[in-house]
Amino acid sequence: AVLWQKYWEGNASGLANGEAKAYALDVAGGKVFVTGQLASSSAFLLALDASNGSISTATELDISPTYNDRGYTVKSPDGNTVYIAGWEGSNNSGMIAKFKNGGANLVWAKRVDIGYAARFSDIDIDASENLYLGADHRGVSSYVGVVKTDSAGTVLWSKKFQGSSNDRNNISCLRLINGN
Repeated sequence: AVLWQKYWEGNASGLANGEAKAYALDVAGGKVFVTGQLASSSAFLLALDASNGSISTATELDISPTYNDRGYTVKSPDGNTVYIAGWEGSNNSGMIAKFKNGGANLVWAKRVDIGYAARFSDIDIDASENLYLGADHRGVSSYVGVVKTDSAGTVLWSKKFQGSSNDRNNISCLRLINGN
C-alpha cells in the first residue's frame, strides 16, 4: 500500500521549465533526500519528511550557470549532513557538494577534475566522514574509477581502470563494507 506520494516541480509556474529529473535518493534521520537536475540546468537537493512526504527544503545548486549540472547520487550519514555528487557541465567533469541542517544550508560545492566527460555516479561514507565516489570516465575508451575525498572534498586518492573501446564500462554502485 502506498503510504504517501509527492509530486514536485522546480518552480511553481506550471510551465515545462518547471520539470525536474530525479536520479538518486537516500533515507537518513527521518528524511528522504532526492537529487537530480532541474530544467533550468541546475542540480537540486530536495529533503522530504519520511513520515508524510512534506517538503523540508528544496535547494538549487547552479555550479556552472547555463550548463547542465546534475546530481547523480546523494548520501547522508545522519539526516543532518548531506552530500550530493554528479556532473558539472561547464568543465564536463565531476562535482560534489556538502550541505548541513538537513540539506537547508550549502557548506561548499566543488568541481573535481576527474577528466573530460567524467561524472560521479555513486557515493558512500565511512565513519570518519571520508567520501568514496564511483566515477564514470567516458571517451573512445571508457573507464571506471573510485575517488576518495575527505569531508572537505579534498581528493585523497583516485584509481581508474580501463575498459574496452565502448561506453559500456560504467560504475553504477559503490559500497563501503567493513572498511573495504
